[in-house]
Amino acid sequence: RTRNSPPTFRFTRNVNADQAGGVYVVPGMVADVVLGGEEETNQDFTFSLAGVETLQGIWTGADLFTQFSLSRAGTLTFETVATHNGRFRITVAIQDDGGTEDGSEDS
Repeated sequence: RTRNSPPTFRFTRNVNADQAGGVYVVPGMVADVVLGGEEETNQDFTFSLAGVETLQGIWTGADLFTQFSLSRAGTLTFETVATHNGRFRITVAIQDDGGTEDGSEDS
């Protein structure tokens, strides 16, 4: 059995949002999703919010979003807490369903 390789992807751009700007929907936010080797193309995958770092501002990133999702098609949907402003860096994880047997990686 071939080891499961970790999936990879890249963001296509940065996103700016106005304070109390409501729900943002940003299609095409993700590109170049690679699920591993050729034998892994049938795997399923999901994105999740892995972290938020405050770059500028007094707010902690942990409670920045009231809504956050990144679809398999690469559409980012989010809403921030109305009282927060500043600059933040988000970290998104991708995980496939290939498992972690025999030292394999799925994220």
